[in-house]
Amino acid sequence: MLPFNRQGPRGSRQAVLPTENVQHLVSRFYDDDQGFAGTTFLGLEPNQSDRVGPEDLLAVTFMGEIYPPYAVRQLLHGDLGAELSDLLRRIPNVCPIWKVSMEELDGAPTGAWELLRDRLRGFGVGPTRISKLLARKRPALIPIYDSVIGRHVAPVNEYWGVFHGFLCDE
Repeated sequence: MLPFNRQGPRGSRQAVLPTENVQHLVSRFYDDDQGFAGTTFLGLEPNQSDRVGPEDLLAVTFMGEIYPPYAVRQLLHGDLGAELSDLLRRIPNVCPIWKVSMEELDGAPTGAWELLRDRLRGFGVGPTRISKLLARKRPALIPIYDSVIGRHVAPVNEYWGVFHGFLCDE
């Protein structure tokens, strides 16, 4: 199951159109005086662009996700971490999703998603945990997926395409 539909977005853009409360909610998410993860998730240092470190796994916990011990060992000390680092080196670090083509998303970003999905599937690591870890490494490029996104925006196999289409639409 890919994080986006190769055929392009099929989900409803209406589901992600802003409402009057969105700006207020987003600003609260990034307000350090509130109880949300925003700036801590993105700003916890160091955030090395081409590897997953303990600080990345800690940052993901601020978003309500805990990686199980096997996954932590594989990401920090195993072949999985080395393979993911190889893919991360091929993904632009600060490029936003609206500046890449769907074909570019189909390369290393999808490879990273599939690597984590395939190697950690039986260890309690699903789409939400994968998306939050990859969003920590490439926050402007890889959107977070969770059950709310799945219900209101698009299923896991289409959500990158929906976000891409929506953010590319002037």
